[in-house]
Amino acid sequence: MRIWGYVLLTLGIISLIFFGYMWLEGGDVELRALAIAVLFIVTGFQFVRSGGGILEERPSDLTEIADGTSPSRPLTAEVPMSPQVAAVIKKEGARTWRVSQFFCGGMLLLFAGFFGVLWIQNAGKSRETLRVMAPVMFGIVLFIYAILWLTTRMPVLKDMRAASYLRTTGPVEVVRTWNGAILRLPDRAFLVNGRRVIEPLRSLDQGTVDYTPHGHLILAAWDSQGSNVYRAPGYDADYGS
Repeated sequence: MRIWGYVLLTLGIISLIFFGYMWLEGGDVELRALAIAVLFIVTGFQFVRSGGGILEERPSDLTEIADGTSPSRPLTAEVPMSPQVAAVIKKEGARTWRVSQFFCGGMLLLFAGFFGVLWIQNAGKSRETLRVMAPVMFGIVLFIYAILWLTTRMPVLKDMRAASYLRTTGPVEVVRTWNGAILRLPDRAFLVNGRRVIEPLRSLDQGTVDYTPHGHLILAAWDSQGSNVYRAPGYDADYGS
C-alpha cells in the first residue's frame, strides 16, 4: 500500500520538474498538467499516511475489540479455500483487472491529449523538451501498467492457487481517494475499488471482512452484530463459519 504512495509521490515530483524545466525554456505549460502532477503528489501522500493498519496508530482500539467484537479469536484468521470460493476469486479478479486496463488506457489518452495541446501551443518555438517528454510520458504509462500487473493481476493468480483466504475482525475504516478508497483494518490496509464494494464498507466502524491475502478482493463483510452488509456474487460463506 505504502509502495504505491511512494511511486505516486515520485511520479508527481518528476512531472513537476519536467514542467518547470519546460517553463524555464520558454514553453507554455497548461495548468491542467500541473494539476495532474499535484494530484499524484496529494494521492501519494494519502496512500503513505493511510497505508497501515488502524491499530498502528490507534492501539487503544484493541481494548474495544477484546471487550466487544471477538475476545477469543485473533484479529485475522485463515479460512480454508473451496472450489466455489476459488471460482468467485477468478471472476472478481477478472473484473478488477479490466478496471486496471481501462485506467491505464485513460492515462495514455490523457497524456496524449496534453502532449498534443502543448505541441500546438509551442508552434514556432523549440520543441526539444516536448520530444524528450513524449517517450517519458509513454514510459510512465508502461511503468504504471507493469506495477498494476504486479500488484493487481499477479496477486489474484496467487490467490486462485492459495489454500486459504483471510477473515479479519475489528475496527474498520474507509478512506476515500480520487479513484477509489483505502480499506483500513486492524492490522493492514489496502486499496478497494467500485461503489458496490466501497459504499457498504463505509457503513462499518466495527465488523468482520473476508478477503483474499494477495489481491485483496473483498468477498464479504458483516457488521459487529453479524448482519451481512456486502457479499461478492457467488460467495455463500456465513458469518462465523
